[in-house]
Amino acid sequence: MASRAVRVAEPMVINEEMVRSCASSADYLPTSTERKEELKTQTELHKLEALACSFKNILQIQSLDGLDGLVKLQLDNNIIEKIENLNHLTNLTWLDLSFNNITKIEGLEKLVRLTDLSLFNNSISKLEGLDSLSSLNMLSVGKNNVSSLEDVMYLRKFRMLKMLTLSGNPIENDADYRNFVIANLSYFDWKSGGHLSYLDYRLVETSEVAAAREQFQDQLLELNDQEKSEAEAREKEAERVRKCEMLKSYGIEGIDNLLADMINSNPEDEKVSLLLARDRPDVHEEIKIEFRNSIEPFIETKAPLVKRKADETERFRKVVEQKKSESVQQSIVLVNLFKKRLKRVAAKLDDEETPSMIVGKEVEELRNSNRTLGNELSELQLRQKDMEDNMINEFEARYGEIIRIISDSNSGFFTTLREILSNFIKKVMEMAMEEIERVNTLVENAKARDKAQFDIDFGDISDDSASFLREKEMVLSSISASQDYFFERLDSKEDQIQTAERSAFATLMHQLRLTCQEEDRRRTTEIVQAQEEFEEKIQQLEHTHAD
Repeated sequence: MASRAVRVAEPMVINEEMVRSCASSADYLPTSTERKEELKTQTELHKLEALACSFKNILQIQSLDGLDGLVKLQLDNNIIEKIENLNHLTNLTWLDLSFNNITKIEGLEKLVRLTDLSLFNNSISKLEGLDSLSSLNMLSVGKNNVSSLEDVMYLRKFRMLKMLTLSGNPIENDADYRNFVIANLSYFDWKSGGHLSYLDYRLVETSEVAAAREQFQDQLLELNDQEKSEAEAREKEAERVRKCEMLKSYGIEGIDNLLADMINSNPEDEKVSLLLARDRPDVHEEIKIEFRNSIEPFIETKAPLVKRKADETERFRKVVEQKKSESVQQSIVLVNLFKKRLKRVAAKLDDEETPSMIVGKEVEELRNSNRTLGNELSELQLRQKDMEDNMINEFEARYGEIIRIISDSNSGFFTTLREILSNFIKKVMEMAMEEIERVNTLVENAKARDKAQFDIDFGDISDDSASFLREKEMVLSSISASQDYFFERLDSKEDQIQTAERSAFATLMHQLRLTCQEEDRRRTTEIVQAQEEFEEKIQQLEHTHAD
């Protein structure tokens, strides 16, 4: 049983004074006196890399905001009861919370860079709360209250874990404790090092791993099969998510499941299922194959078109930025020339012997130059605006051509799907007529033999299907309604995709023109402000040298 840290004095609160007094070095070498003094007095808090707040009688983890640069934090030998307020310290690689009163592992979700974690000598009874710490290399949870060997299974996910301390927990009393831990924390590559290196401060030899795995081989085989299935399921789900994201970026989200969605949501599906109740792979699979053979190449055409859009946009932005930069440089040259003239005139007027008539003339010429500067800057701005408008129009034409190609591709694709569906419905209709005729023939033959209706043998046609097929008008109506529904869904999907593409294009162009207008207004404001500032300086000169 772990011993709890006991409060022997008033709890201390973490504050800036304590932080500075505890500033340390991030390496494992002793910190010199000079370095400690530098860390305490000169280093900005956000640049601190390590804190050693041991033996401070700290009850609550708090007031660590702004210490995002920490990579090493020691809070051992305190009276902390809860792990909290640490998730912003995302650079931490080393955390020591040993010798406290912690009862639950929590509050570490964002510390994904953590490699070394010590929770030694606390009151923890369950291994949990570490799921995001995939880089964990050393974990110490010795001298706690972990009582079930099954808790060890939680650690299997940490494939980089090499040093583990569990001694001092109730589980250590189990006769199979060490072998169980070693066996279950070894993996398929255990012979080449895929296992713990140290358990409870003792080296784990490869021979020890082999013996432990042999002892628990049946359990490990079952566990490996289970983990393999889970890994495959995760990989499959990840691939599904990746494909969904890809289709979404292409503007054709859900296109890969279009047929299944249409069939499953068809209001007439139950009735049509009665018609197709027999095993007819030629009917069921043919449309799936034809849809797949149309969808897969359609998806492949999207990648280069999406890239063309991105490349065209990037090229446009680069050219615009280049032209803006050139215009800015020209404006800077004009402004600097005026500033130099203003400076020369000011120096000239500082001469006490300068006649007042000359002062007035120089001031007037400065005002004329300021007006000329404003006109030249405005002319530059106007040329820049016209150039940007032309570039936007040219971009709109080039980008619009890509949108047209995409639209034509979409239209052709959905036309193909409609043809596939039309052929499918036609085959279903032909099959239905054959089945209707067959059922009616069996019924007529039974009547001729005075055989009761419920004694008729319909062969491989179920009684429910036979009953449905005897209602010819209902069958034909159901097939026709299904066709209408399928075409309606195709039309809706095509309209959704085409509208989204056009809408995104319109939004892009609106944003580009809006940005251009805002830039134009900003430049106009800057020109007016510059002229006003220069006029103020001219007035100051005029007042300074007035009679």
